[in-house]
Amino acid sequence: MPRALAAALTTFLAAAAVPAAAHATLVYDKNVTTNAPSVYVAKDDGTGGKRVGPGRSPDLSPDGTTLAYVGGSFQHPTLAVSPTTTPAPRVLLRDYATQGYPIAWAPDSKALVAVVGPELKAKKLVVVDVATGAQSVVADGFFGTASYAPDGSALIYAKGTKDDFKYDLYRYDLATKLTTRLTADHRAQNPVWGPKTIVFTRLVDGSVRRYGPKGELYTITPDGRNLKRLTNQPVAQLLFGLSATQFSADGTRLLGQFTGQDTSYAQVVNTATGKVRTLGKVEETGYTGLALSHDGRTVLAATGGFDPSNRHDIITVPYAGGPAKVLVRNAFMADWDR
Repeated sequence: MPRALAAALTTFLAAAAVPAAAHATLVYDKNVTTNAPSVYVAKDDGTGGKRVGPGRSPDLSPDGTTLAYVGGSFQHPTLAVSPTTTPAPRVLLRDYATQGYPIAWAPDSKALVAVVGPELKAKKLVVVDVATGAQSVVADGFFGTASYAPDGSALIYAKGTKDDFKYDLYRYDLATKLTTRLTADHRAQNPVWGPKTIVFTRLVDGSVRRYGPKGELYTITPDGRNLKRLTNQPVAQLLFGLSATQFSADGTRLLGQFTGQDTSYAQVVNTATGKVRTLGKVEETGYTGLALSHDGRTVLAATGGFDPSNRHDIITVPYAGGPAKVLVRNAFMADWDR
């Protein structure tokens, strides 16, 4: 689930860096604009698809054994989980806050972090034990995305005191339950904790832009030091800019999404140089980058842009560039453990 990602895309997948599975799994949803959206599980080449049940926005555990997805109705959403081998859906959270709050799986696949609470009021960031459903509250407030440390020892998340996207970054140690504030300028969003550094979107140039600041990628160390700018690209008025989605296992490659008004398309970033390159075409119906393979060679994406009412196919695209390969037709959001 993406995400957060301005107003265009709210589903980011912050996945842990683990070795690629010998038989990787793909999960996806269909019919998301109807009253009967459904989630499916298949092989990572798109074959052998089988329906798990009603739901949308699938998110796969790092070990590929468990599928989490949005269930319930649009008015009363839940967070459901199911084994991927033999579908057996069950509700994990009944007060799941879906809009702009994608989950993040723990590296060991035993827990996940999610946001719960009412739509228009302060919420809670919670760590949920997948087996028991037990919740541990991390923080209260208004949140962006969250991400686990690669070793599973801590979380980083974006939080503010109002629903205005003026967030700061916080680190939460899961063993000691201590929280450390890493930024204090209210300009941080969408953190992703990679194998070498933490990357996040920082709001810049707000005073010289008529319609609000743009977003550029910055890196920071887990102690809140060594703040460095990673990207620097032109961002037109009414557009927001780049947010990170997922690192490759070695941290050298990064998938992100460039968003703004009627705009959303996938970009990849060289983490050593900050060089940015767009996958596919720069247009409203460009590729939506969903996940990056652990070796960094392949991007899982969707055609048709961010609008669910468009026609979408789930595809793979070489990170280095090249023709797309269709895995599943007429599917919207997807994830994998390749």
